[in-house]
Amino acid sequence: MRAVIDTNALLKCIGLKSLFRPIFDSLLLGNYTLVVSTSVLYEYEEILGERNGAFITEATLAALLSLDNLILQRISFDFRLVEQDPDDDKFVNAYVAGQADFLVTDDRHFRVVLASKFPTVRVVSTAEFMGILDGL
Repeated sequence: MRAVIDTNALLKCIGLKSLFRPIFDSLLLGNYTLVVSTSVLYEYEEILGERNGAFITEATLAALLSLDNLILQRISFDFRLVEQDPDDDKFVNAYVAGQADFLVTDDRHFRVVLASKFPTVRVVSTAEFMGILDGL
């Protein structure tokens, strides 16, 4: 199973005491594959750095990049589906290029993606994804 996780959902998952920590732990255990692009990694770095400081950011990115179940996907197109926040298109593009099964987000801007006939994108909330992982 492959997933793209937007930055805010990732932030919810990395805290040791977070309700959503099982998502990050499942990733570390290799229970699913995380699909990212260079632009997704840059956003992870930027937002994690702003919220958690350099040490946590470097440790988190190092952990992610060391995973065998991380796909660094090259992006050669831009679908431009997230009209309210075009910066979020990077996650849709990684989803499509990486043939992901889920785009994990709690961002309401992604609702427009659900109506898209092409590409078809399965958007799930952080809580829904945790339920999916529980079912494995």
